Amino acid sequence: MDAGNSPFWKSLGFQTPTAEILDRLPAEWKNESDDGWLTFQLKNEDVINAAFEKEFTTFIASEKKEIARITGQAQTIKTIVTVVAFGIAIICFAALIWLFAHRNPFAR
Repeated sequence: MDAGNSPFWKSLGFQTPTAEILDRLPAEWKNESDDGWLTFQLKNEDVINAAFEKEFTTFIASEKKEIARITGQAQTIKTIVTVVAFGIAIICFAALIWLFAHRNPFAR
């Protein structure tokens, strides 16, 4: 008696596989003349895929927020560095002007 006709396995939830499930079997396991396969679904792939899509969407949204936050921080730092650089440049030019006004090297 093959497993396909056994009421014991069917009472435990094993079912005759669909053509899609049989197509996913490894080549070594395929036997075209054997109709005795029974399968038992261990996980619901549709639920797993839906959960994955939901988690992936949430992940992408959080990453976009993180990128926006980091970009904002980078812009702030860039602005601060630019202001400081211009401040230093203005101080240097003022010191240079003061030096030329009070210590004219060409006056000797």
